[in-house]
This record gives sequence, C-alpha cells and structure tokens, in this order.
Amino acid sequence: TSSFQGVKIGFNNSTTWICPSNVNQITVEVWGAGGGSGGDGVSYCPSDTLGYGNGGVGGKGGYNKQSIAVTPGTSYIITVGNQGNNGTGNYSLNSSCGISSGTVGESSSFDGIVTAVGGTGGSIGCSQCNSTNNPGTNGTDGLVTNYTPATTLSRPYIPNGYLGLTPNCCANSGVKGAVVISY
Repeated sequence: TSSFQGVKIGFNNSTTWICPSNVNQITVEVWGAGGGSGGDGVSYCPSDTLGYGNGGVGGKGGYNKQSIAVTPGTSYIITVGNQGNNGTGNYSLNSSCGISSGTVGESSSFDGIVTAVGGTGGSIGCSQCNSTNNPGTNGTDGLVTNYTPATTLSRPYIPNGYLGLTPNCCANSGVKGAVVISY
C-alpha cells in the first residue's frame, strides 16, 4: 500500500514520472486524443444560394482507468497523444467536396501498461447546387474502460482545457489527450 493519500497529478504533455518513495500502487486514468473533423464542402451557386456539406466530426478519444503496482525510484514513461488534424475544406462554384478527412487522434499511455486510443477522423462533406448536401461521416470514438462519472465539476488535477466545459469520459474532437496519476 502507499503511504501517501490524496495526491493527484495531471499531465498534458509527454514526460517521465519517477515513482516516489513508499508508493507501491497507483491509479492511472488515461485519455486518448480526439480525432480531427473532416473538411467541409461548400458550393457557391448561381442562384445566390449556398450549398453546405459539413465534414464529419472527429471521434472522441478513448478512456482507460486501472490500479497498478509500481516500484519506488523507477522511471515510467508518460505518453500524451496529440489531437487529430482537421481536414481541409473546399469552396467552389456549383459542387464541392472537402479536400481531406480529419486524422486520427493519438493514443495516450502510462508506460505502455495503461493505454487509451484516440478517436478516428471525420470524413469529408460534399455539397451541390439544387441538390441534397451530403455531410461527412463522424469518426469512431475510442474504447472506454472503467469510467466512473465525476461527482463534481471541479477536477483541478486534470490539465486545463482538454475535457470541455463539463466533465465527461472522453477528449472531444480535436482535443489533446491526458494522463492522471493518483495515490
């Protein structure tokens, strides 16, 4: 068992963590990064209307929570996944499809022991004058394992700005991952 209690450390960049003395077990929460959104297709029509095919929204990053044994004085590699890039849109006369889809959000992990994958990218949207616009397909969310909803809105140990305005299981589209250690 650990001699410390109530310590929570949040990481929003990749780094190395050295296990403190007298800490033999930790709980790790890992968020994969969100995928990027697909490029929009926008058509400028001769009839002064606008065709708009939204690109698909990137998938949410996955989440994983586990309690694991650790060894004091040992260095552990923390990998925080970068968000997927948004695709490129296309704006032209009469008909248009986005140029590129969003890319996959990267996985995050605690020393390769606890891992959460990123969400996939959304696909391109297409539009055409005087026709039905075709939105892109949303990306696939990463797998969620052992998630327990937060009991409060305040979670100061989680790095700022990556979970959105309300706590939820997953990093949203285009948002970087994170790792949290508690003991």
